[in-house]
Amino acid sequence: MRQIATLLVLALVVAANYVWHLPSPADDTEVAETKQLFNPDPKCADKDVDVVAVGVRGLELKEVQMTTESLLKSANATFAASNVTLELVLSGVSILKDDPAQEMRNDVIALAEGTKFKEAIDLRSQKKADIVLLLGPWKDKCGWAYTNASAETAVAAVAMECGQPIGDYRAAHEFGHLAGSAHAGAKECMAADKGEACAPYADGRGFVFPGAAWGTIMRGDGGNVIPRWSDKSSIYQELKANLGDKSADNVSLLKRRGPVLAGFVCRNGA
Repeated sequence: MRQIATLLVLALVVAANYVWHLPSPADDTEVAETKQLFNPDPKCADKDVDVVAVGVRGLELKEVQMTTESLLKSANATFAASNVTLELVLSGVSILKDDPAQEMRNDVIALAEGTKFKEAIDLRSQKKADIVLLLGPWKDKCGWAYTNASAETAVAAVAMECGQPIGDYRAAHEFGHLAGSAHAGAKECMAADKGEACAPYADGRGFVFPGAAWGTIMRGDGGNVIPRWSDKSSIYQELKANLGDKSADNVSLLKRRGPVLAGFVCRNGA
C-alpha cells in the first residue's frame, strides 16, 4: 500500500508540472484556459512565420494592411538587430463581420476557441498561415497574446493605436509571448501563484538595464524599450551594458521556438 501511495504522489507531481507548462495567456493578472501544446512536424518549419491580419468590423481594409505592414517591419528589424534568423511575413488581410469586445483579451480567447471571428480561422486555413493577428480599436491594452502558444492558440491582438514606448514594437512584443517569453522579472511557472503570469522557460524573459531607464522588447512594465531582444551573450554598446543574463535570453529562446511557430502550418507539401 505504501508503494502504491508513493506512486500516486509521484504521478500527481508530474501532472502538476505538465499543467503549469501548458501554453498560457500573457496577462498580468489572470491566466485563461488553453489547449494542449501542439508539436508540429519539423519538416514544416522554415524561417518565415506567416501571418494573416484581420480587423474587427468598422475598420478599413487599407488601414489594417498599412498598420500591419509597419508593425511587422518593425518586428523584423528587431530580429535582424539581434541576429535572429526569423521573419514575420504578411500573407493575407481581411475585415471581419464581428464587433470588438470591450476587453481585448476576451476577443483573443474567443478567436482561439472558435466562438467568434470565424472568418479569421477560414482565412488562416486558406493562406496556410502560422499566426493570426487581430487588430481593433481597444483602449484597455496595446496588445495581448498567449504565452508559449500552440498551433490552436497562435493568436495575438494589437490595438490600432498605441502610444510609445512600446507602440511601434507591440506586434514584436506579442510575438515574443507567442514564442514563450514572459516579461522581465516574471517568476518561473512552477513558483508562480495561480493566476499570475509566469515564465515557462528558464531563459524566457525580457531584461531591464541597471537603473531601469531602458529595457528590451519584453520589458513589460510600460518603461522605455530599445529595439532589441534580451541576450546574455551580447553587450548593448550605446549603454555599455549587458543585454541579458541566464534568466533573460530571448535570443536563445527565439532561435529554439521560432522554427516551431514557423512550422505550425505546412506550406511545403509535408
